[in-house]
Amino acid sequence: MAVERDRLTRLRQRAEAALKRAADPSPMAPATIDEMMHELNVYHVELEIQFEELQQTYRSLEAAKQEYASLFDFAPVGYVVTDQKGNVLNANLTACRMLGVDRATLAGATLAEFVAVDSQDAYHLHRRAVLGTGQAQICEVFLRSNGSSVFPAQLTTDVSIDSKGTLRTAISDISLFRQAADSLRRSLAKEKELNQLQARMLSVIAHEFRTPLTIIHSSVETLDHYADHLTDALKKQRYQTIRNFVWYLNDMVQDTSSVGFGTRLLN
Repeated sequence: MAVERDRLTRLRQRAEAALKRAADPSPMAPATIDEMMHELNVYHVELEIQFEELQQTYRSLEAAKQEYASLFDFAPVGYVVTDQKGNVLNANLTACRMLGVDRATLAGATLAEFVAVDSQDAYHLHRRAVLGTGQAQICEVFLRSNGSSVFPAQLTTDVSIDSKGTLRTAISDISLFRQAADSLRRSLAKEKELNQLQARMLSVIAHEFRTPLTIIHSSVETLDHYADHLTDALKKQRYQTIRNFVWYLNDMVQDTSSVGFGTRLLN
C-alpha cells in the first residue's frame, strides 16, 4: 500500500507540473508542447492501469468477504459476538438456528436471555472469568431454543483483539456427547453389576465344587494306598462315589453354561 501511495503521489506531481506548463502564457516551442502531450498521455495510461488494478483488488476483496461470510454463517458451531455487558452485536446463522430465532431478534437481545435458569450463575461466572483474565474460558450450560426446549451446550469465549474489547463466544451443541456419556455410564454400571454377579457366582461355584472334589480326592487316595486291603464291594462303592460326584460336577457346569456364565468362565 505504501508503494502504491508513493506511485500516485509521483503521478500527481507530474500532472500538476504539466498543468502549470499548459497554463503558462509564454509561448512554448512545438517540441515542448509535444513533450507535454506525451507526458499527459503516459499519465492517462498509467491512471487507467491503476484504475484497473484497483478494480481487480476490489473484486478480490469482495470475493474474500463473501467467502468469509459463508464460512462464518455456515460454520458447524454457533458464533456470537457480544459487548462486555453481554448484548449480542453479531451472530452467525448456525447460532440463530440453535437458539431458534432470526438474526435481527438475536442481535437485539442478550446472550443471557437464552441461558436456562439453572445455568445463569455458571454463565455469569464464565463471562467474569473471561473479562478478568483476558484469556479464553470454557464452560457447559443449558441453553433455551425458541424459549422452551433446552439443550446442553459448551461455550468457549475469548476477548476480541479489537479496541472495543468485544467477546466472541463459540456455541457447541453437546447433546450427542451427553447421550454418549450417559450410555457409557450405564454400560459401565451394568458391567460393574455383572462383575459383582460373576464374583458371587464364582464364590458359590467354588464352594459347591470344593466338597465333591474333596470326596473324589479322598476316594482316589484310598484306592491308591489301600486297594489291596479293600474288598471288591468297597472298591466298587468307591468307584461309584467318584462317578456320582463327577456327574454332579458335570451337571453343575452344564447349569452354569445354560445361563451363559460357564462359557465366560471357560474362556
